[in-house]
Formats: sequence, C-alpha cells, structure tokens
Amino acid sequence: MQNFGTVLKDHRLELGYTLQYVQEKTGISNQNLSRWENDKAIPGIDFCITLAKFYGCTLDELVGLTEPSNGYEQNNTLPTKLTPNAIAFANDFGDMFNDKNYVDISKLYKAITPELRALTLGYIIGILQRHNINTTDIIGY
Repeated sequence: MQNFGTVLKDHRLELGYTLQYVQEKTGISNQNLSRWENDKAIPGIDFCITLAKFYGCTLDELVGLTEPSNGYEQNNTLPTKLTPNAIAFANDFGDMFNDKNYVDISKLYKAITPELRALTLGYIIGILQRHNINTTDIIGY
C-alpha cells in the first residue's frame, strides 16, 4: 500500500492540477498541500473531505484504502442501428480503445480546455463521417 502523501499527490496529478490550482479552488494553501503530499504532515478530516469532494473520489480512495473508481461502468453493448461501416471501423481501430486506454483518454480529455474538447470531438466526428459512419445513430449528430 502506498503512503498517504503519494496517494494524495497521485489524485492531484491524475487530474492534471497544480498545487496553485487546488489552492485557488479549495482555499487550502499550496504549502499545506505540499507538506501533506510529501508526508511532512497529515491533514485533518475536514481537509480530507474537501479534497475528496474536489478530486471526485471517496475518502477511502483519497487515503488509499480502496482503488479509485474510474467513474463509469463499461458498456459493451452495441447501438441498435450499427451500420456495416461502423462495424468495419470498430474492427480496424478497436484495439486502440481498450479499457486502460479509455481511462487514460478520459483523464486527458478532462485535463484539456473546453475549447480543445470541442475541437477534439469535432475531429473524431469528422473521422467517423469520412468512414461513412452515420454518427447520428451513435452520438446524436
């Protein structure tokens, strides 16, 4: 089991947050955050609750008692109107999107700005449409 400071720091880094950003959003000084992450001190329960809420995890996950949840249940069902082109595309590119990659891609997606998210989604939709996949049946447009 990892020590508390390492687990705490991992939560912050997985979300792509700086100490300064966490301070701005939670009001917890970056000096305290740094001391906790480096195991120089241990935060009180009120700070742990604040950080767990901010990082979107449980207290058990925050302190390393349980493995972090990825926040989604894998849905392996196919849309009812899947076209042959969509099936061919999935067969060609499906290896790129296993569960581990999906989690990594989700973390990256959360870390980028809303503008880049919109551009990324537009790019992906463009790729699908160029492969004659009716994205309306899959994502609604």
